[in-house]
Amino acid sequence: AQSDILDVLPLAKNAASLGPETFVPASSTNNTGASSLHLLLPDTNQVFDLARSKLHAKEYDHAIICANEAANLFQRVTDTPLHPKIISCMKILAVAHAQRHEVDVAAEYAAKYLTFTVQYHGFDSSEAVDAHTTLSDILQSGQGRYERGSKHCRAAQFINEFLGGRNNSGIGLGYFQLGT
Repeated sequence: AQSDILDVLPLAKNAASLGPETFVPASSTNNTGASSLHLLLPDTNQVFDLARSKLHAKEYDHAIICANEAANLFQRVTDTPLHPKIISCMKILAVAHAQRHEVDVAAEYAAKYLTFTVQYHGFDSSEAVDAHTTLSDILQSGQGRYERGSKHCRAAQFINEFLGGRNNSGIGLGYFQLGT
């Protein structure tokens, strides 16, 4: 019940004030709650790290749950959808869904990853190259999406060449990906 949470919150605030960490207020998007809960950024980082470790351990179901939770928590803690770890959560979600062979959902998350990356880092950054490459790989793995995937591969190739010049070591890999 809401009253249980409101009874515990002052105790948690008092306990957190003893250490070097402080509470960061979280905004409430709905009007049903009496007051917003407070979240700690280190706790949110732990959920994010758990999502990454579950992805590397090939526990894709748990990685998806943790990455969704981490993205929601980061949005609540920072009051913005463009925190760098939210962008990383979109990549984790895209890769985990792609590994589960859910290409449509993976492509949606990869497109969000590309959109957030371009908004945060700009279209001519190494992060944008990674986002285009991720979306390209996911689209090319699905049936009937090779043309859309190759467009993103060419975009990554163009940005890579723009950033590093014609003799960049990553250009050969991009041409190899276009050819296969």
